Amino acid sequence: SSHRLLVQVPSFGPLFAGVVKMSLSFQIKLLAENSDLAGAREAFLEAFHNEYKDLDAIKDLNLSRSLLTDSSSSGTSKSGDNDGNNCGTSKTLDVNDNFIMIDRFLQGAFDDEEERFKNSSKSTTDDKTNTNIEYFVQVEAIQNDAVIDVVGYASYNYQPSKNHYYIHQLGIKPSYQKRGIGKRLVFALLEGGELKSEISASTGTVDKSKKPSLTSSSSSSSSSSSSISVLTRRINTGAVEFYELLGFRERVSIDTVSLLNSDNNDDTGDNEKANENGQDLNLDLTQYIQLDWKSSSS
Repeated sequence: SSHRLLVQVPSFGPLFAGVVKMSLSFQIKLLAENSDLAGAREAFLEAFHNEYKDLDAIKDLNLSRSLLTDSSSSGTSKSGDNDGNNCGTSKTLDVNDNFIMIDRFLQGAFDDEEERFKNSSKSTTDDKTNTNIEYFVQVEAIQNDAVIDVVGYASYNYQPSKNHYYIHQLGIKPSYQKRGIGKRLVFALLEGGELKSEISASTGTVDKSKKPSLTSSSSSSSSSSSSISVLTRRINTGAVEFYELLGFRERVSIDTVSLLNSDNNDDTGDNEKANENGQDLNLDLTQYIQLDWKSSSS
């Protein structure tokens, strides 16, 4: 069963009735096969449009201007394509074009998330060649025992052999930030995290022999310490500060080998960078920062 965080929010009742307290809680839901990702997409887009609202699609995000003319590319253009259309000296974008470019980029990023989700759902427990496991979750706002909104989304790639997971994407709608939801998503797979019991009880296609055995302290019975990694844009200072406040530290050099072998999903973490179907070898890694977290030593 999902864990819930209880928050009291004011709600005004009938005239002269005064202020009535209504409970609002949040639950992290593990997305199973055939789950509808429409709410997750909405949360993802709203979260990252907010992150990028003050950034220039070409100068800051290094996106290709072809996103404006080819809607079918829908964000799959390579970040950093050296096609002469995305250099910093290009004509300044107007507000509308800037939004369109970023929106198509983000739409393409979530298209890739959906494709990974479908492929992950097809895997069977008999597939012994699948050494990594992917988890996809959404955060739901609950009021009066009913889901009133999907407010966040995250995806992870868990590596049992290393007791490690990458955060591919993680975003919370702006109106629901600053409530501790992001932190709960970051550590959701750890011992005591909110996905542990749900994954263990899952009757879906998750290989239960590979459910997370991650712990928050190396003094536990776990054979090795746990670790988490995330890759984010350096220009996204809000994300960098968020992870650093949770104890993440910058890796001096990006672990490209691990990232690029993570089931072709090297696009970990900051949640905003489009997963480009395993072709992120073209990424300008000087624009990104890898942040790592490790369980406390005994």
